[in-house]
Amino acid sequence: MADIAVFPYVALAPDGNIALEHYPHVLAWIDRIKQLPGFVGMRCIEVPSAAA
Repeated sequence: MADIAVFPYVALAPDGNIALEHYPHVLAWIDRIKQLPGFVGMRCIEVPSAAA
């Protein structure tokens, strides 16, 4: 439940000038969430082409 609640805020952190490139585990977590069955993208959070 926490992953679902926090995901948009973390995934959109770069829009708030918070760089995530120094946090590879966070970037990997974002990718794993996007690969979940039924993932629905939103503005600025695209559905990966493999999941579409």
